[in-house]
Amino acid sequence: CQAKETGSPETTFDIDLNIAPDTLKTLQAAGDKVTVDVYYFGPATPEHQKDADEEGRIRLGDDLFDVKPGVRTLKVTGAGIDRSLLGQVVNREPHVMVWAYSTDTVGQNTQRISCDYAFAAIRDARTRPVKVTCGPYRP
Repeated sequence: CQAKETGSPETTFDIDLNIAPDTLKTLQAAGDKVTVDVYYFGPATPEHQKDADEEGRIRLGDDLFDVKPGVRTLKVTGAGIDRSLLGQVVNREPHVMVWAYSTDTVGQNTQRISCDYAFAAIRDARTRPVKVTCGPYRP
């Protein structure tokens, strides 16, 4: 999976991917990659509540990145954001939810790692990387 190559400086941020050393060895031995899923959303304005999900969010898009185990920093440009939907979001301010999982060569989840979900306003993520921490798989 590859994200689109375009984005903007206003939506560019880093993800700090921290995988426990033993888990990293397991991924490398299996030949797995790490798929990082970046979901963009924003709280709906009052007039767009009808378009929001059950948590009051407007889905703005997503990006998927496949990286080799051991990659620590991933630069994200926000290319997956549908900018035509920003008017439905409070202050036109996108937020991000990031998580990661292990995948094989055809993209199937191998369930070798469990990662915490990370949430941030992109405004904050631009000054402080979004931290995603992963360890051994927990069902």
